[in-house]
Amino acid sequence: MVRPMSTRSVLAMATLGALAGIAAGGCFLWLEARDVANAEPIAHAPVPPEAQAALDAYAGHIEHEIGSGDTGKRSETWLDPATGRGRVLILRLRAPLTRPIEAVATVRVGDDEETSYVNYAEETFTSRRHPAWCPPPPANLAAERAQRIRDAIANGVFTISDHSTLRGRDVLEFRGAHSHAWVDPLTYLPLRTVVVYSSHDEYWLQRTPRNIAKTVLRVPAGFKRVRWDPGYALLSPACS
Repeated sequence: MVRPMSTRSVLAMATLGALAGIAAGGCFLWLEARDVANAEPIAHAPVPPEAQAALDAYAGHIEHEIGSGDTGKRSETWLDPATGRGRVLILRLRAPLTRPIEAVATVRVGDDEETSYVNYAEETFTSRRHPAWCPPPPANLAAERAQRIRDAIANGVFTISDHSTLRGRDVLEFRGAHSHAWVDPLTYLPLRTVVVYSSHDEYWLQRTPRNIAKTVLRVPAGFKRVRWDPGYALLSPACS
């Protein structure tokens, strides 16, 4: 028997959408890129040859973002630009255990997408095929992320505030109206961003079978299928 998902789950879906966008690991871009898009005119910053050479090596890499805030939860996002497949996992941080709460994934099917959602607490899942919310990601998603940052600087949305270190490497610190970002000084790839009360760390994973598998959402055995609810439209992902 297929039963509707509880109101609590519908509200959780809204929380999930707020915590992580499945198609955009560069979380601060959903605020700052809007400012760039509204700039007149938009100046596309040139990329130095040595930076472009370094960025070319990231073609096909899987984007992995880890987000955390003051809610006691952590989000992990994986996006494969080669397939357009992505997954978001929401975990509750409660020492000494970290346990999954919810997960959502999208899979491109031609011009459509199939979105799947799993609620681990209620042991339920649902899915739906629908017109794609976003265009396919570029083959070199890392280069696109870095270009947005360069363009934001060129348009005065970001300003360089400091030189510092992060994860044992030299970084540039940028500040915008809504965010604080730490980026690689050569490529301008974001390493960490802080938006309001949430922090997001960015990684780029090589295309190994193990890393590709992390983009796939697998429903645990025994979970019950529930009816898709219109409230799940809140999960409309932020485009890259």
